[in-house]
Amino acid sequence: MSSLENEPEAPLEAAADALVRSALLRRPSAVPDPDDMLQAAELLLTHAQGRLARALMQSAFIRKGFSPQLTQLQADFAARTGLWALPARAVRRQASGTGIEIAVAEMRMLADRLSVRALPARPVRAWPSLWAADVQSLSQTTPPADTAELTEALYVFLCGPEPSGSAGAEQLLRALSQADLRTPELDFKIFAPAPLELLVRAVCFASLQAFLTDNRELAFGEYGSPALLHAAARLDSSGLGPYISNVHRIAARSLDVFELARCAVRPGGLPLERWVVLLARNLSGSLLDEVVDDLGDADALAPLTEILERAARRPRGAVDRPLVWRIRDAALDNGRLALAARAQELVAMRDPDNLLEQIILADIRGTEGDDQAVEQILIHCLRTAPDYGAARDRLRRLKSRRYDAFKVTQGYGSPQDRMIYRLRRRQAPRAALAPAV
Repeated sequence: MSSLENEPEAPLEAAADALVRSALLRRPSAVPDPDDMLQAAELLLTHAQGRLARALMQSAFIRKGFSPQLTQLQADFAARTGLWALPARAVRRQASGTGIEIAVAEMRMLADRLSVRALPARPVRAWPSLWAADVQSLSQTTPPADTAELTEALYVFLCGPEPSGSAGAEQLLRALSQADLRTPELDFKIFAPAPLELLVRAVCFASLQAFLTDNRELAFGEYGSPALLHAAARLDSSGLGPYISNVHRIAARSLDVFELARCAVRPGGLPLERWVVLLARNLSGSLLDEVVDDLGDADALAPLTEILERAARRPRGAVDRPLVWRIRDAALDNGRLALAARAQELVAMRDPDNLLEQIILADIRGTEGDDQAVEQILIHCLRTAPDYGAARDRLRRLKSRRYDAFKVTQGYGSPQDRMIYRLRRRQAPRAALAPAV
């Protein structure tokens, strides 16, 4: 620990305080930006605020990852500031080869960390109902007092050597997860007028929450573990990228993602489609759409469910609605009504005043045969808009048991050729994803 950190820290002058706050709060994003946090930390260092700077730096570097390039950057920061000592063995040489060669090698390395693990059954997570009488909006709380300690413990774990045992790491991840659950969707910006120390703590904790949201599959998922999280954090920036964030730079199309996933398939290990989901965790736009379509064509229920649950963990304003619609339509095309209903419920819960989304959910629930849910949804619509004819007509038909006219037989936005392809699959025996040639 440096002498700078042991010195008492006097309050910042008003101008310096304003600069730090501006760096932390200047973006509209609900998630703190790591580069903004590093800039604020540099400002704090200039004014002898070592303790707060250390917390911000370590929190930002946790998000950025621990590739050879980034660990060298962190070693330079640590040496220049004297705030902490980065273990010499944490700095590694960059791998040689093209990006795809490095990525293939990293896939095989990750497979070695997964193939020896038993794959437990996936627990089914219940989603709250929008219309349940006991649903209340969650109140904001203050960030935990031990945020700096949790941040430093996670930083030391990720930048250190590969864990030989898992008990301590699992205890740390469990503590982080419990803190996350106790402080749901913390909005760090409400602490803008608070004392600077409390604002910094809120920023660091919101950054930890963003890290847990982004990397939950690696740490806590069906095949997650401390060893997998540690290995993924240290992936090369020229290959898969820290936390498998560079796949979009390596794969130009869905087929490339599947072929990369095949490199990691092992007997008794993770199946191909689950590797595809792992690789798709940082994809977006048309490439992710194509992956979802290919998984839908193969009626890959579990991977589609996993991608949907990942989308559901995003903050309210950040949910990719077109992606959720695409998963819903793939599920409908394959007759997977439960998955389709969960997808549509996610959209409806996030936008309760959008009556069209409520009606679509009612029709999917009606196709499932859940008349009670349909009635609750339609009553919700009529309370919002008493003259809404679509809801009135459906409620009348529901009470006279003539709801069949509104039942859903295929996705709403499925292209014609893809719809025909999927309908043919539904008439044939279920097919798995195509094996490697």
